[in-house]
Parts: sequence; C-alpha cells; structure tokens
Amino acid sequence: MNTIRKAENAREYTSVYRPNAQLLRSALEEAGVVFIDADQLGAGVRLRDPSEEPMGSRRTSDE
Repeated sequence: MNTIRKAENAREYTSVYRPNAQLLRSALEEAGVVFIDADQLGAGVRLRDPSEEPMGSRRTSDE
C-alpha cells in the first residue's frame, strides 16, 4: 500500500522505483486491468472483458 500511496501523491514521474512500478502493473493486469498505449487521445486503462480468460491461465492446443 505504501507504493500505491507514494505513486498517487507523486508530483513527478520518478517517485516510484521501476521494479515497484512493474510489480504494481503486473498485479493490476492479473486483476483484470488492461493498459492502453498512448494515441492521439492519450494513454488509458480499462477492465478486461469478464468473459475472457486471464492471460496467465490460457492453454495452448498442445497441452
């Protein structure tokens, strides 16, 4: 929670260490958050469609 509070209160981009930012992003993605790359409207996030399987639990056809 401290990392999240630090990120929310940050006035500059470098306030959260890269490894912590990567862990935070991974945790959010596992929880169903999809990060959208920047385009003319900017970057964003959305929630994954609940009918889709999480990326980590998908099986390939050869399993």
